[in-house]
Amino acid sequence: MNYKHTPNERQAIISLHRNGQSVAHISLETGVPRSTIYNWLKEESRNQDTPNELSLKNFRMLERKVEHLEGIIEILKTAGCLPSDSLDTKLKALECSPWHIL
Repeated sequence: MNYKHTPNERQAIISLHRNGQSVAHISLETGVPRSTIYNWLKEESRNQDTPNELSLKNFRMLERKVEHLEGIIEILKTAGCLPSDSLDTKLKALECSPWHIL
């Protein structure tokens, strides 16, 4: 039987798998070939790996970015500069700060 499945059918089958049913069991119950179900699961997985998706990897990356930006803010506070100050002024202030590395 070679026919297109509706998006609702696909989602229902993907949901069954997410709820713990094996692909083999789903295939037997629905008549959808296992290879088709695996392709749908693979496609769904690719669609979920967007930058907006919150995963542990993205969370850790955002944590490091926040720590880095907090460090920059702390350095600028210590140097006594304003964001509107020129780059030259900021560099001179940083040279005098305790954060300056020789």
